[in-house]
Amino acid sequence: MKLAIGTGSAGGDSLSPASDSARGAPREGTLLASGRGSIVATAPAAIGCAALTRPAPSLTVVGVPPGLSGALGFAAALAFALAPAFFALDGTLRAFLTLCLAALAFLRGFAFALPDLRAALPDARDFAALAMNIHANVWGPSLSNGTDRCMLKFQVSSSNPLEVVVDLLVLGCAEGQKDGAEFVTAADRALGGALRQAMADERFTGKAGQILSLHTLGRLPAKRLALVGRGNEGSAPRDLRALGGHVSRLAKKIGARSAALLAPGSASAGDVEALAEGAALGLYQFTKYLKGERAAPGALETLTLLAPVTIDAAAAAAAFGRASSAARAVSRARDLVNEPAGALTPTRLAATASEWAGAAGVSIEVLDREACRKLGMGLYLAVAQGSVEEPRFIHLAWKPAGARRRIVLVGKGVTFDSGGLSLKTNEGMLDMKTDMAGAAAALAATVAAGEEKLPIEVHALAACTENMPSGSSYKLGDVLTSMAGKTVEINNTDAEGRLTLADALTFGLRLEPDAIVDLATLTGACVVALGPHVAGVMSNDDALASEWLASASAAGEDMWRLPLPPRLVEQLESDVADMKNTGQRWGGALTAGLFLKEFVGDKPWVHVDIAGPSSSEKEHAHLPKGGTGFAVSTLLAFLRRAATGERTS
Repeated sequence: MKLAIGTGSAGGDSLSPASDSARGAPREGTLLASGRGSIVATAPAAIGCAALTRPAPSLTVVGVPPGLSGALGFAAALAFALAPAFFALDGTLRAFLTLCLAALAFLRGFAFALPDLRAALPDARDFAALAMNIHANVWGPSLSNGTDRCMLKFQVSSSNPLEVVVDLLVLGCAEGQKDGAEFVTAADRALGGALRQAMADERFTGKAGQILSLHTLGRLPAKRLALVGRGNEGSAPRDLRALGGHVSRLAKKIGARSAALLAPGSASAGDVEALAEGAALGLYQFTKYLKGERAAPGALETLTLLAPVTIDAAAAAAAFGRASSAARAVSRARDLVNEPAGALTPTRLAATASEWAGAAGVSIEVLDREACRKLGMGLYLAVAQGSVEEPRFIHLAWKPAGARRRIVLVGKGVTFDSGGLSLKTNEGMLDMKTDMAGAAAALAATVAAGEEKLPIEVHALAACTENMPSGSSYKLGDVLTSMAGKTVEINNTDAEGRLTLADALTFGLRLEPDAIVDLATLTGACVVALGPHVAGVMSNDDALASEWLASASAAGEDMWRLPLPPRLVEQLESDVADMKNTGQRWGGALTAGLFLKEFVGDKPWVHVDIAGPSSSEKEHAHLPKGGTGFAVSTLLAFLRRAATGERTS
């Protein structure tokens, strides 16, 4: 009897590029996951665990009778199965399955006198190793980088900054403000003029991101004093997040465990939220594959925000709660984007999404290749057919009672993009593990909506696959049929993201949402147009676009609306199909948006091209080098606004 289940966490040496295919594919047509984070494999004839589909090393217990060997195998499996159940809320089913397998092996240990029974049951001698194999694959280390660990502790105070006892005191300075600020002047006086002298020596002018740090040598309660430049535009959410990030990075550099930051101006609860979120994100590190000092976490444990005006305690607590939730969601997305493509296969991504969903009370279903074929997802599956890794279509849903609106989020989930037969260059392929950043953002934001219990229905869809060249790859000139019934001529296999998104958008329309948002690292043309830090936004609905851009502004993420010129549609015309998948070189971001527009009809829709800001080549304030988690904060701000009924006039 062959048993199969479509999940498994990344553990030990199973992180080889072929590891998921080695596990054995579930039966065609299997619904791989459903329920609140639990993994349920339903096939016509079998339910079970994929560890059984690959050989386990033989294990012989020397000098122990076969029956007792089976009993020992049972005991080992019992220990392996029960231990994780105490630590995982969604582990009941998996523990049960493992126990069932243990019982089979236990019976097998006493079945040597019954040939028929012996033939039908697994070999007890192999079972202890098999149980370890199951445990490693089902309960092994996840792809998490530790983002669910305890977050930075925040507090707010109206104390005099120069009287606060901390390891690091940070004062923000506007550009050109050398000695005019009250606390800078007072600190300089307490330090006997050393601060002003250091400012002159270091040519500190308050330019955005400029930092000056010095020891107080016991002349102030704070061990170290730092000035951080805020530039001329220091009060926007983007700038406040950056200020918070600078504090965290400086604290890590000097090993400070406690820090205090003077909030600029008459700080509001929104300002406190932005500063706290930036500080939490500034502590992020992807250290999973590092050793030694480079893997050491930041020492900062407590950050006190010093507000000149007293802030209501309940408002401050709510602001800190939102900041922590957003930082956790952004960090989860960063973890996924930073994972090597050999580790984060579509199957592994689906398993990680299931772990998140189970803890947040969010439902999940994962569809395999045959299930997607039955739905008619011809575009998505064409992209997937060149890879040995099985595709996974992930659907997360947060559906609270009395939800005000229903929002569908669609994220591009290409876990590695080689370009297919339209092969990328080596340089162009180096960063293509990040081509699933849209899916990471959509999944992380939906889980956060569930954790926050937002009164809004949210669905996240991610058509996950690799785009690889092989003898089975889809080809130039192919004519494919989409889930919507439209036919598409392929003139570039490296324009695969829009194909996967098109079928996901059609799936999303069947959920009858009030609005649909897609996020994708879609085009290099958008980076050429807007640079590496700004996302391009396209929409068929002005009101929805305004809501989205207002949310981006509140979240401190730079986005710019681009047009969808009807005249460019002619670039997508085909002689043999309803349309081509790419147009001409010029206006490439716009024609990609126009292609997607063909699959949303009249439904209010926003397309966000995050090809530039989804990853960063260097650290900056609260942004790390590598995956940035871009758009997660905007998604959360957008969902919170929608949940409260807030609209942009």
